[in-house]
Amino acid sequence: MLAGALSGRRRLSASLVGAFAVVAYLVNAYAPMVRFLRPLQPWTPFFWYNGHAPLVNGFRAAPPLLLLGLALGLLLLTIVAFARRQLHA
Repeated sequence: MLAGALSGRRRLSASLVGAFAVVAYLVNAYAPMVRFLRPLQPWTPFFWYNGHAPLVNGFRAAPPLLLLGLALGLLLLTIVAFARRQLHA
């Protein structure tokens, strides 16, 4: 939503978000096998969601709370960006 509120273009924002999702997924999937991707893996939302193996190691509250905080922060930024748009023009 933030990309759409900032750009105002549906295709551009969908492309940016889609590209981010694909790159983040690939980084998370290949990081255990590719050495130069290992430092990037903790920065992907896929790692935050399942990187700590909650079914094996037990539930930890920090990763889901981090994702929730990120979602709320992006929502707040989206509201601010949308409020600043000039829709009457």
